[in-house]
Amino acid sequence: MKLIATRPVLYMGRTYHQGDVLPAYDKAMVAAWLRAGSAIERTASVLNEVPQSDENYDTNYLEQCTKDELEAIAKTLGIAVPKGATKAQLVELIEKNQKNTKGEGGA
Repeated sequence: MKLIATRPVLYMGRTYHQGDVLPAYDKAMVAAWLRAGSAIERTASVLNEVPQSDENYDTNYLEQCTKDELEAIAKTLGIAVPKGATKAQLVELIEKNQKNTKGEGGA
């Protein structure tokens, strides 16, 4: 398991960006990052699909995330998550937000 930053994290004088692997030796910090939604745990099999800080989340990556991970991503992106939202609805909200951010959304 690897710990992946979902937003910028400053730790021990270094800034880790979205998609960077965070150090996992400090168990108290790991717990705090997970609780705050600043990081998610990932297995090695899906690490290839973790978006870097200058990329968008792709559908395949989002569909592999848990509901909690999707909620953390939505929170990071500033998306208001409706109470009781399903995993599919969260994926849709994140994708819609990314299209709007790129200027592809209709107004």
